[in-house]
Amino acid sequence: MSELTASLAWNALQNHSERFANFSLKDAFSDDTERASRLCLSAGGLFYDYSKELIDDDALNALLDLAGQQNVAKAIEAMQSGEELNSTEGRQVLHHLLRQTDKSTIPTQLHPQFDAVINTRAKMKDAVSRVHNADVTGVTGKAFTDIVHIGIGGSYLGPEMIYQGMQVHHLPSIRCHFISNICAHELARVLDGLNPETCLFVVASKTFTTLETLTNANTAKHWLEQQLGKDAVAQHFYAVTSSPEKAENYGISPTHIFAFWDWVGGRFSSFSAIGLSLALGLGWETFESLLDGAATMDTHFFDAPLNANMPVLMALIGVWYVNFFDRESLCIAAYDSRLRSFAPFLQQLEMESNGKSTDLNNNAVDYHTCPTIFGEPGTNCQHSYFQLLHQSPEFVPVNFIACAQQEHTHKEHQDWLFANCLAQANALMLGQQTADQHKHMPGNRPSSTLLLDRLSPENMGALIALYEHKVYVQSVIWNVNAFDQWGVELGKQISKGIKPKLDTGDTHDLDPSTAALLTRYQQINEADDTPHHNTPDIKKRA
Repeated sequence: MSELTASLAWNALQNHSERFANFSLKDAFSDDTERASRLCLSAGGLFYDYSKELIDDDALNALLDLAGQQNVAKAIEAMQSGEELNSTEGRQVLHHLLRQTDKSTIPTQLHPQFDAVINTRAKMKDAVSRVHNADVTGVTGKAFTDIVHIGIGGSYLGPEMIYQGMQVHHLPSIRCHFISNICAHELARVLDGLNPETCLFVVASKTFTTLETLTNANTAKHWLEQQLGKDAVAQHFYAVTSSPEKAENYGISPTHIFAFWDWVGGRFSSFSAIGLSLALGLGWETFESLLDGAATMDTHFFDAPLNANMPVLMALIGVWYVNFFDRESLCIAAYDSRLRSFAPFLQQLEMESNGKSTDLNNNAVDYHTCPTIFGEPGTNCQHSYFQLLHQSPEFVPVNFIACAQQEHTHKEHQDWLFANCLAQANALMLGQQTADQHKHMPGNRPSSTLLLDRLSPENMGALIALYEHKVYVQSVIWNVNAFDQWGVELGKQISKGIKPKLDTGDTHDLDPSTAALLTRYQQINEADDTPHHNTPDIKKRA
């Protein structure tokens, strides 16, 4: 038994969870007429209603006791002061510095890092201005009209999600496109019809060695050189990396290389230079507003007491379900199509951070950690997996996200959208009692609702920071490192040994299943006389 599971706070919560076998959300609201007004919180332009969660005051206080036992308050201070939180890689964790503007609020020991952020931000702003004003152009003198962002993981998921979310802020003169998968169909889909004369490529790779990113960049580079010559790369390619010398050796001009530091994890990096494509596609003012919103949530997280701290409460309620109700999944239901990529973004943010089985003391954990995250935007989700949410034997906690106002004029659409969000949370809680068992829905299924007044840049920034800090708090409770990702590496290393075998057919050191699949792959391709080449068949747009 681990120190955590043997602790008084943990065992107290186990006892509390047993009480909830007979807990009724419907009765909880009847017994406490102020429940809805008490179990809610506003911060950073977000309203968090957790009154429909399977929680009462005693259980919530017990969760706060667990937070106290695990030194959550000290952990928050440790992040703010720049302690080395990424212990397995010996790194600080300072993504919150990316959105700060006032040096007087930054601890003295972090001034060098803050200065680096400000300098890079100034370089980004200048680059954005030059592109927008056509002070820099392609080799033929034409202004850039298309930004092609090439990255993967944290160098892709955040920027694409934010760009989609900020749909109404897209600049009419510039379009952003995103490429991540090594599957060349994605590359061909993006480049098909683009004019290389007006394309600006942003290669986002922390190490500038990422297989998928460099493979896609090489193909895009070849496509560009075929049509504009080898000298085009220096003007048409920008890089965001912590290895500037590698980007320079690639042919990218030093003035087009933007710094990215090892104290910012990829999945926490959207507001670093990784967001250069966002600034180009949305404009600098919108990008700064995103930073301002995230900074507002940072301030709330650092300053608010634990019992009134939105990321802390979200984290504790998540721990409550994972560890004391054995819930191994969490549904993200964002009722706004602009947030259609928010669940995939959270899949990396949460599961890559806390999907760990070894604690900070190098011991195997004896408790569950991160749940599986899944989700689709509402109302689409209602016509797919919501059947399971309503009638499966086990409940799945749900985070609903909605906006009160939309940036369109179709009020009926918006009213129906919000009505459905409210209806689903209500139906999960109350269920439906009927003599026809096939139509019976047990109810008493928990959810929370995050309500934004609208999806402004400030609110989007705050929403991202909220979940970032929630993830950190949960890692503190579970005593795991939220800032490494060793599980990502093994498969990548094995692939480097398998790829040459696709040509040689040597399978002697492979397991029987892998060997058989490789052989079949070879046989299919040997029987196919279609010519293959390294550059997808891409058309040029005039």
